[in-house]
Amino acid sequence: MDEVIEYAGAQGKPTQRLLINDNNTEAIQKAVAAMEDNAKYRGLSLSALARTVCDQRYGYNLTRAYTLLARKKGYDSVLRRPRSNANFRSHCAPGPRERGA
Repeated sequence: MDEVIEYAGAQGKPTQRLLINDNNTEAIQKAVAAMEDNAKYRGLSLSALARTVCDQRYGYNLTRAYTLLARKKGYDSVLRRPRSNANFRSHCAPGPRERGA
């Protein structure tokens, strides 16, 4: 949620977080009545971002490791993702370099 708020330029505006664990009417009404300030969940967003970055870095390192192992066995190229992942895009927000800042 914090990424959407940041992308929309709405930081600092009052926002509440809706946590829904069940899709029945009673549970949704209960969740709407119990919404809390989004700032309370900032740590949750940061931990999710940290997990995403770690997963991405781990994947890069494994790709590099397997490429080096394959070269030792005579494979003369970079190992690539399967075609099903050809359109992979990172879900991380662009850093200062990517934004041109």
